[in-house]
Amino acid sequence: MVGQALYYDGDYALTVYGASSGGATASAADIWGRSYDYLVSVPSEYDALYDPNYGEVTYMSTDEVRSRIQGAYGIALSDNPANWIQMEIGDSGFVRSVNIDGQKTVNGYSFSSVLGLKSPRFAYICG
Repeated sequence: MVGQALYYDGDYALTVYGASSGGATASAADIWGRSYDYLVSVPSEYDALYDPNYGEVTYMSTDEVRSRIQGAYGIALSDNPANWIQMEIGDSGFVRSVNIDGQKTVNGYSFSSVLGLKSPRFAYICG
């Protein structure tokens, strides 16, 4: 509604929307690297029942993964796909950051976009 605002501790509150969270919401620290007392991970037990994308699996060839990463970050990946993606998982199961082949560390949210994934709550299985 026009003219209304949400406050936390006397200041405007950051309010965000997520259609689904894969079983638990992500904390602000895991997504944006900045903590907010009120944007912490909490269980979201209804996602599995009502989200048609819950548990969706995306398969990509190593050539596609290589092309997306090299194109986005301007680096040359090694010949070992198992080394390409080393993830730091946040408190809610979301990928906080990704070390790419020992060359570059990026935010998990932006990395998931490079791979065309719907969220930074993913697993990387090679082989």
